Amino acid sequence: MTAPAGGPPPRLLHIGQRKTATTWLQKTEENAAAAGHITFCHWELAKWRQRQGPGRLEPTEAALDELAALLPLDRTRPCLASLEDLIALDPAALVAAVARVWPDVHVLVTTRSPQAYLTSSFNNSSFRSGVPARKFAAIFARGHMVKAFNLDAWAAAMGAGRISFLPHEMLVEDAAGWLARISGLLGCDLAPFAPPLPINVSPPPEYLLLQRRVVARLAAEAPGILQSEDWAHFMRMANFSAGSAVGLAEYFASYFRAHPLGKGDMPQLDDAALVRLAAGMTVLTGLPDYAPHLARYGLAGKVEPTENQGGPA
Repeated sequence: MTAPAGGPPPRLLHIGQRKTATTWLQKTEENAAAAGHITFCHWELAKWRQRQGPGRLEPTEAALDELAALLPLDRTRPCLASLEDLIALDPAALVAAVARVWPDVHVLVTTRSPQAYLTSSFNNSSFRSGVPARKFAAIFARGHMVKAFNLDAWAAAMGAGRISFLPHEMLVEDAAGWLARISGLLGCDLAPFAPPLPINVSPPPEYLLLQRRVVARLAAEAPGILQSEDWAHFMRMANFSAGSAVGLAEYFASYFRAHPLGKGDMPQLDDAALVRLAAGMTVLTGLPDYAPHLARYGLAGKVEPTENQGGPA
């Protein structure tokens, strides 16, 4: 689907799964907004969620209306709001709240195969937890991932033609084509504003093992450090710089030659969990962009694409 000719500029809500290049896309959108081509809003969900009270898993209708009220109302330029954490909320309730502010909203969901999503999320958690991979995978798959991969619910909440899905795998293969799909939805060419890929890359598995070992030791011997402001800044800087530092690969190689570690316990998603997740992703089987990647998503076979199923044209 592309932005309609004539009429008001499009309003696009990006609800990406985590670890689907959301940081890179949001930086691209920030650059386009700074140049005056679009209006961009990165919702401050963390501060908003703190006001919902401890232990509340699903926000109330009033709380969702409060969040939707933060959407920009400018209609002079294409407008995009983005926040990956929204993927775990109830789609119907969130869409209803957004539609009261943006009645003509189009939703974009960027996704990633369950196995890659789990592995990347586990790697990203390494500065916060020394939890073994199998334990992390069991908790994450039963809780967050079941919600994050309930993609049929998003399609049902929006209706045909008002929602698009884009796979992270397509970005890896063709970044320009992936960004062109989003540009078409927004009615604005984002390519001139895209920073070089990648912004955030996971370091090698050996480093992640060492990282988790350090965090586990801190948690046992000096837990206060993990709660300090200095640690929060260190975690953020390391997370965004470790994968792209010049000479890092050779440094890792030389370090681990001298300090060998055993093989890592990389997370694996069991077949039963994959089947459960795939049951909520059947909307993807009719989308051309997903045809080469269906097996990675736990969906059997390849289905001939049908017309007008909400995917990017």
